Amino acid sequence: MTPFCRTVGETEKALQGLADNGLQVYVIFETPSNVVLAEQFLGALDAFSIGLKDLTQLTLVFIVLRIARRAGCKVGIYGQAPSDQSELSVISGRFADVKRQVVASEQRQIWKKADGSGDNKWIQ
Repeated sequence: MTPFCRTVGETEKALQGLADNGLQVYVIFETPSNVVLAEQFLGALDAFSIGLKDLTQLTLVFIVLRIARRAGCKVGIYGQAPSDQSELSVISGRFADVKRQVVASEQRQIWKKADGSGDNKWIQ
């Protein structure tokens, strides 16, 4: 099973690597785009596997993000899952922007600690 193949193109790349080995290919449908493109995936895959928890959560997140974007509202991430991660996954087209934002936030936090404000706590 291949997780997080969001597009038919990504699926085709995965298939190219597996075709010579005679393996059946299942893609785990975990993203909203999988649902939208399900009919297009039919010809490229041997089977679908539905990642119900991820698909449900990502679909709900997608809906909230779409509504917020339309209204010009900022959206943050809250909860245990982001707190447990030592890594951040970012799509390649947004990497430079996210990196600049993280560096700027860390610099603000360091400056606040250095000048004694914030009682040596991390502040945003």
